Amino acid sequence: MTIIDEKLIKETSEKLYVKAAIHASPDGVEALKKATKKETDPSARERLETILRNIELAEELGKPMCQTFATPAAYIKLGTEAKVRGDLYRAIAEGVSRATDLGYLRPSIVEPISRIATGGNTGRYIPNVEIELMNGADYLDITVHCTTELPPSNVKVLYPYEIGEDGIGVRKFVVDTVMKAGGVACPPMAVGVGVGGSLDIAARLSKIVSLSPWTNPNPDPLMASWEENLLRAVNRTNIGPFGLGGDTTAIAVKVDIAHAHAADLPVAVNLFCWACTMRKASAKIHADGHVEYQQP
Repeated sequence: MTIIDEKLIKETSEKLYVKAAIHASPDGVEALKKATKKETDPSARERLETILRNIELAEELGKPMCQTFATPAAYIKLGTEAKVRGDLYRAIAEGVSRATDLGYLRPSIVEPISRIATGGNTGRYIPNVEIELMNGADYLDITVHCTTELPPSNVKVLYPYEIGEDGIGVRKFVVDTVMKAGGVACPPMAVGVGVGGSLDIAARLSKIVSLSPWTNPNPDPLMASWEENLLRAVNRTNIGPFGLGGDTTAIAVKVDIAHAHAADLPVAVNLFCWACTMRKASAKIHADGHVEYQQP
């Protein structure tokens, strides 16, 4: 049985949040560069190039690429042959607080009603930590990412008659959500879509799709088709970078599905601002205590 100490997890968590704040994920940069090459509006292309330059400067100067990290989250894969000595959740939260104290994360988390800042980007259920068990494994994987629930993001439970032929009602809800968001979502955005399950399942799916590379095609042929069609539809809105017009409203759309009850269909649309699209980092803590840092 591998023993992984809380202190090591805390140190790893801190380094990952700092890394995610400064260094853009390769898949996000690749998707943005691809969109920049396709952009036909000179002004919009210049805005996209400005974002790419901002990303370069963040790495060169060791500064966050955006002033806020949105809501910090962590996705943990824990081997059944590994045991955490101490409190796993506390270790992740203290890593967030330390990265905040060092100035890499802005303290944006507040009490929900009074709106008074907690000071360390932590609080009740924040950071959001999800844990998945890996049968037979003796190591621990951590992926940190930022989640954005910008006000334009939306969740709706559709009646069966609202779904429409080939799910046209679902796709319309996605595009309508993007159109209502306009420039508020800090485009070029990425769009996460969760379809089915219950309200919480749909919302979760719309968030965790960001953990897989934005540039990877969906293994489900039907969902891959949906993603391509939705990306085209979203970009036809002409909202463009920063909401000032152009071909590039989104650089990617990711869809995941769950089986649903016969009487309803929950749909969640999560709009990731351009910076949150780029912010994720991973590490594997091996049985011997060695920490291997990697991109998701």
